Amino acid sequence: IDEWMYRSILGINSGAPGFEKIVVEPQPPEGLTWAKGSYESVRGKIVSDWKKEGTKFSLHVVIPPNTTATIFIPSNENSVVSESGITLNIPYNNGYRVFKAGSGSYDFNSEWDGKFHFGPVE
Repeated sequence: IDEWMYRSILGINSGAPGFEKIVVEPQPPEGLTWAKGSYESVRGKIVSDWKKEGTKFSLHVVIPPNTTATIFIPSNENSVVSESGITLNIPYNNGYRVFKAGSGSYDFNSEWDGKFHFGPVE
């Protein structure tokens, strides 16, 4: 259950051997309004903390030093996504906005209807 929780619900996955690259792709199931957790990788602690209130989705992510990450933020196709209050112009792909990040702490906000809209991968 622990592995399912951090890999699916929190979305914390390795994108390269030894967590040199990290993928954070939370998959909030219907009916769950928040999840918070971390994974202690060989490179340091990775945090994923999300909350859904109505159509407002917030995601807090911490990426350890000397790593990079691809962060998938659940979002409607036409919604505005911000990080620490700054509007981002980042690609949309199947229910997510995709953000490339270095190590650090990030706070994202988006509008999301709670559904993933699968289609061709761009």
